[in-house]
Amino acid sequence: MPPTRTTELTMTLVHHRRDWQSVSYLIALPTLVSWQWQQAAVNAAAYGLTLMLVIGLCCINHNHAHLPIWRYPILNRITDLWIGLLQGQPVFLFQPAHVDSHHRHNQSPGDLTRVARHDTGNTLLGYLRFPFQVLPALQRLRRDHLRKCWHQDRAEFWWIMLQHLALLSLWATLVVLDPFKALIYVALPQLLGLHFLLASNYLQHAHAVAGSRHNHSRNFVGWINWFWFNVGYHTAHHDNERLHWTELPSAHAALLPDIRPALIERSVLLYFVRTLFLGQFIGALRSRQLID
Repeated sequence: MPPTRTTELTMTLVHHRRDWQSVSYLIALPTLVSWQWQQAAVNAAAYGLTLMLVIGLCCINHNHAHLPIWRYPILNRITDLWIGLLQGQPVFLFQPAHVDSHHRHNQSPGDLTRVARHDTGNTLLGYLRFPFQVLPALQRLRRDHLRKCWHQDRAEFWWIMLQHLALLSLWATLVVLDPFKALIYVALPQLLGLHFLLASNYLQHAHAVAGSRHNHSRNFVGWINWFWFNVGYHTAHHDNERLHWTELPSAHAALLPDIRPALIERSVLLYFVRTLFLGQFIGALRSRQLID
């Protein structure tokens, strides 16, 4: 069957047809929160799905920063604003902190989010506290970036201020409507998402080999990649950060012979339980720093 006019139009909007999965998450998350807001009690299944979508939002934010969803700049601007509202943090800092710092230096001293700067181990406590350890450096970067925008790109500065104003207005409105629901359905999921956004760096790099060509990252190759946009294929992502997320599995397969088996995990949950938790009590399960 030849493509319809509507199909042709929608495919010219996005870089890849699977980008509509990202768009569906960006619509589903606020829709689900709105539905829960109307209920008399917390629905456990809906809340669990909300948290799944919140983690997916972090992955969308990441992928969108590297390769924007839309082919048109105005749509990408609107999406930046929308992601910031859903995430509870404007997305402008992702470029200098992640793309310019982490990808350029990748766990070397110039990487502001370098794991070894704060923790040489690989534990559940290290994972939980890592976002709080990198916050001071990110706050300094935020201040410096805003100062740079003020002096060099005043339009960008005011665009960032508009994002903050929109977010503060949303929070104020929700708190006025119902403080308890604002906390449960909006603030707590946003905080979880922001924690994951930073702590995922710990999952992917703690006890990997800093400076290695192919062993600098831990890869999770299980089912999470379908729900969370192939976020687990981290070595392939660092090898070519401009690859669309749908291309990462095949890129990972090509690199697989060069990646240490210890850096390939089937399950995030199993890794949490076995390595980050039980590893602190059972020596045979304890994570150890790899050396090339």
